[in-house]
Amino acid sequence: MNPEFRKKSAARLQLVQAVYMMIVRPDISPDVALKTCRQHDTDIQADIAFSKELLDSWLKHAEDIQEEIKRHLTNSWTPERLDYVLYAILQVGCAEIFSHPQTDIALILTEYLDIGHAFFQGDATKVINGVLHAIAAARSSAPQP
Repeated sequence: MNPEFRKKSAARLQLVQAVYMMIVRPDISPDVALKTCRQHDTDIQADIAFSKELLDSWLKHAEDIQEEIKRHLTNSWTPERLDYVLYAILQVGCAEIFSHPQTDIALILTEYLDIGHAFFQGDATKVINGVLHAIAAARSSAPQP
């Protein structure tokens, strides 16, 4: 696998971990959460610029991201019912869809499904695929400013 690709994959995972930390501990700052996750990065050095770019997108669009996720969940799934890790994966994946519309959606889905498979089996990964795919489809069909 391309080393640059692996660095971006590691950055995505780090940001999911950081967002999870901020969901669980709302008093922690985004920079502290991301820095804490970077300290545990022993296997692959993450693309720091990319993780910071995704963090900035997540911060800038947090309310829109949460609304998009809520809009695309089925009646049996609500944000309150979601596992915190699952919710973090959806939020970071959505932030990437928002900030990188030029990135192939198949790549984004694969990346976040891989993260999801590390934590879950069954329905949770189906939720990741369905919600992120629906958000990407809605954004690609929306009129651009």
